[in-house]
Amino acid sequence: MTLRLPGVFWGHVDRSDGAILEPDEFQHITVAAHYLHRLDHELGRDVKEVFWNSRAYGVQLSFGLYIGAKLGFPLDTSLKKVLIGRMLSVLYSLLLLLVVYRIGLHLFGRAGPALWSMLCLAAFDLNTTMSHYALPEMMYNFCLHLSILGMLRWAHQLTSSHTKVLTYIILCIGGGWTLGAKLDFLPFFLTPLFIFGMQLILTHSLRQSWATPLIVLTGSILAFFLAHLFYYPWEEMIYSYKKLTELNQDVIGRDQHWLYNPLLYLVAVVAGTSLPIMLLVFSRLKNFWEKTIHAAPWMSARFIGISYFLLLIIMEFAVRWSLDTPFVRRADIFLPAVALAAGYALWQLWESGNNWKKGLAIGIVLYTLGLTVVNQSNFWQDTRYEAMAYLQQQVKARSFHYGTYAFVPGMPKEGNDPTAAPLHIMHESHYGRYWKFFTTPFRVPACCEEVYNCWSEADCERIQAIFRGETDYRLIVEFPSQTIFPERILFKRWFGTYETFLGDVRIYEEKK
Repeated sequence: MTLRLPGVFWGHVDRSDGAILEPDEFQHITVAAHYLHRLDHELGRDVKEVFWNSRAYGVQLSFGLYIGAKLGFPLDTSLKKVLIGRMLSVLYSLLLLLVVYRIGLHLFGRAGPALWSMLCLAAFDLNTTMSHYALPEMMYNFCLHLSILGMLRWAHQLTSSHTKVLTYIILCIGGGWTLGAKLDFLPFFLTPLFIFGMQLILTHSLRQSWATPLIVLTGSILAFFLAHLFYYPWEEMIYSYKKLTELNQDVIGRDQHWLYNPLLYLVAVVAGTSLPIMLLVFSRLKNFWEKTIHAAPWMSARFIGISYFLLLIIMEFAVRWSLDTPFVRRADIFLPAVALAAGYALWQLWESGNNWKKGLAIGIVLYTLGLTVVNQSNFWQDTRYEAMAYLQQQVKARSFHYGTYAFVPGMPKEGNDPTAAPLHIMHESHYGRYWKFFTTPFRVPACCEEVYNCWSEADCERIQAIFRGETDYRLIVEFPSQTIFPERILFKRWFGTYETFLGDVRIYEEKK
């Protein structure tokens, strides 16, 4: 029986007998199982190995699993555990929309452009994609921008005690949970340092400048450990940070990331939002600067808040620039800033009183939504399931060899005719890294010093030889992912399919 769940957010949790096609989700499910076991010894499992990944998202997921178990929700498969994790990501994506709206109110001083900004972020395909994975990306994005909202609130020097306490809580959760979600220490340290610097400039008193930063730093530490149920041994924390650094820094032996990364992340943002959105943002960038940043008086609340926003985003980009493992999902952190700039520009078009400009604003939003709907259809109709139907119906007598990420439950595992030529089923998530991939742009990489996560020299050389037509492999059928918008067509031509773990399936026949 096939179970189909409606809506964009569900991604590929739409088959009761299906597979989890985002392999990183298992890591956080394991973290959640371990902490769930600490909550209730009859649930979850005691995991003996030390986790190298961040934990805060998995801890929160353990609460979701705990509540689900107590309510009688069946958690007998990993797929069902992932479903709750994806619901948690949806929750954070909705909270991020609210945070972007509040940031827009502080930046623009009115609801109109803030609402347009929220609409833009909701329409962006990359943000939609990350919203339906059981991964910490949406928690991370929400918490980082929560620290920005907290700084905008603090900069207004609010007098109400209740409002001040709420602002401190926002700053502490923003800094502590960002560190917990992705081990990103920038808001954790930048927030108290920035507050200290601003207070020192405003008061010219060292004695009056240290109290608030100390409160925020202490609260952030408390929030960090609260996010881990006060169980995160220091040696395991250091191990996680070192391991994550090892997996993301200098992974590819020979690359040119210092040259390519700025362009790559720009391309990732353009393809993850839409070309009209980015053209609108760049065309109105000067106007946006003059109306918001340049118009803010020196050391005003708006100036302080915008300065922190820009400084944090620039530092986050600098981190990504330094890594030789660019992935499109890393660009999601820039989408709220794009949404705010685009929302302001769209609001200006709408308020112009010109029907043509109003129509242009609506057209840009509809185009962006269209790109999102078409790309999300690649989750609803994953190419691996199209290939499965083909294999089941037409080639039952063959022997089958599945490449990494190519097999899903239901595909035939072996044939009954040993004389027939074997078939090799390949998925782009694997073969792409040897041919066209975001981590090795603009060229066919050398095996294996230019390949990300190279399985072996032989594997790399074999697949490259197949694609060059230098073997006895013959392509008999291909199941491509849908790309009908120009920015995605160009992206696929240069770097392959936009999402790392989606893509084309190719079936080759090997001559006997």
